[in-house]
Amino acid sequence: MLRDLVGNASFWPNFPVNETRILLRKGFFVWLQALGGVIFGQLDRILLGISLGALVVTPYSLCVQFAHPIFGLSASGLNFVFPYLSSRASTVPTGALRRIVVRAVICNLMIVVCGAVLMLSLGGFLIRLWAGPAVAENASNILPPIVAGSALMGLSVTGTYALQALGDFQTVAGIGLGGRAVMLLLMFEMLRKHGLYGLAVSRLCYGAISLLVYLPLLQKLKSAAGESKRVPPLAVAIETPEVLEP
Repeated sequence: MLRDLVGNASFWPNFPVNETRILLRKGFFVWLQALGGVIFGQLDRILLGISLGALVVTPYSLCVQFAHPIFGLSASGLNFVFPYLSSRASTVPTGALRRIVVRAVICNLMIVVCGAVLMLSLGGFLIRLWAGPAVAENASNILPPIVAGSALMGLSVTGTYALQALGDFQTVAGIGLGGRAVMLLLMFEMLRKHGLYGLAVSRLCYGAISLLVYLPLLQKLKSAAGESKRVPPLAVAIETPEVLEP
């Protein structure tokens, strides 16, 4: 059936120079961000194990794993935002584009709030069932900041997808990698001063930094709105005779 649809088209891969260059230029920042996420995502547990011992890693890792779906559900549930916005970025008015972003942010907020409330309500109970009362007791004071950090990261999903849909992959990668670097530096200091709780608070700070994606997004939407208000002189010259006709 595929052959009937495409006819005699060749299925051998082709790599045109210009298209490949564009793909690599745009994809490089996404791949760099993903690589940074893999590396930095494990350093906190390695650092904790070296500093305080392997036993302390258990409650921290469980809290991180239980809180991560707050971000994961937002990222997977709203992954349609990127193709939806990118297909309309150059075709719909800026006001309509802003309304789409606002609706996506509201949906994002609802997902995050529901997930955070559910995790704060049941997280301790689930950890107790999973690892026992001793681990649950150690995790009780670090679960709230870790859940809050994951919730803030979840709130950044719409801003990340929207900014990428507008073509600004570099800014998204810079904020993501810069935030993780700041979190890593903060981890050393917080872990030294406050132990396990300080490490949990450092994740909260990283979640707050991830919300910075909304600043360039608002700037882009604002600048696009300003440009759309400027009517080209040629358009005025073409439209005027039609208006004056009886």
